[in-house]
Amino acid sequence: MSSIAPIVLFCYDRPWHTEQTLEALTENKLSAKSKLFVFCDGPKPQASKEKLQNIKEVNRIVQSRNWCKKVTIFSSSINIGLANSVIKGVTEVVNKYGKVIVLEDDLVCSEYFLEYMNESLNRYEKCDEVMQISAHQFPVQKWGRNNESFFMPFTTSWGWATWDRAWKHFNEEAIGYEKLNEDQELKRKFDLNNSYPYTAMLKSQMEDKTIDSWAIRWWWSVFKERGITLFPDFPLVDNIGFDNTATHTIGTPYVISDFQDDYKIAKYPDVVIPDLKRYSEVCWYLSQPKNDDKRLEKSLLQKMIKFLLQKF
Repeated sequence: MSSIAPIVLFCYDRPWHTEQTLEALTENKLSAKSKLFVFCDGPKPQASKEKLQNIKEVNRIVQSRNWCKKVTIFSSSINIGLANSVIKGVTEVVNKYGKVIVLEDDLVCSEYFLEYMNESLNRYEKCDEVMQISAHQFPVQKWGRNNESFFMPFTTSWGWATWDRAWKHFNEEAIGYEKLNEDQELKRKFDLNNSYPYTAMLKSQMEDKTIDSWAIRWWWSVFKERGITLFPDFPLVDNIGFDNTATHTIGTPYVISDFQDDYKIAKYPDVVIPDLKRYSEVCWYLSQPKNDDKRLEKSLLQKMIKFLLQKF
């Protein structure tokens, strides 16, 4: 492994979640070789005493020990919001180090998360079409656990990584998104074969201003460049944030799958092309009503994705 990428972690006001995220991260062997940059957002105007105390406690936790080889903490005195914080923090770190691994304060990772991220970042560093590494995976039930990875043409936001060569295409103004109103084929592709209305989400971001999301703008930026993402066949992160402490909550937990904290990816594709069979299965999954207790009803799934885009 030629080099170790820095990690950025975004925190706000959830002490318990932040500590669980850091504890899981430090269980990774590569944490002892990694630089960690923690961005702690500040309080909103007229924040309650409880909120102020929680923010103070988050800052105490991140300063309480050396979670990685070196920890650098940036604490904001005011609230700038997660979208602005992610855009600013990722840009600063990736521009300095050339690559970055990104986590939020409600993600518990596998002990092999950093190994997967760094192996992928080094392996595909010169492949311009690969613009993101994802640690998330949807619970497509027909897939087995084969410890393998593959490419698909969309992005995610639960534990991810990228390079400066890819992030330079990120555009806050989502230049050119109006084409989605004019070109139905383009809209279909952007909406993952019509499995979810990302076009509507982007319009909500850019026109209605009803959401504030870096993620939908990042997806548009990658989509315009025909970029692809590497995914694991089984998730290397578990989201523990669906509770009443969430800034944006949908009320009911989204069960990703039976997360295993010792799951490892051992196989990486030699050919850099999307796995269209796996992609079609994900699109099918996203478009279907969820009929068992490990999946969401379609309406709840849609709310979950909207939650992600609002949060990030």
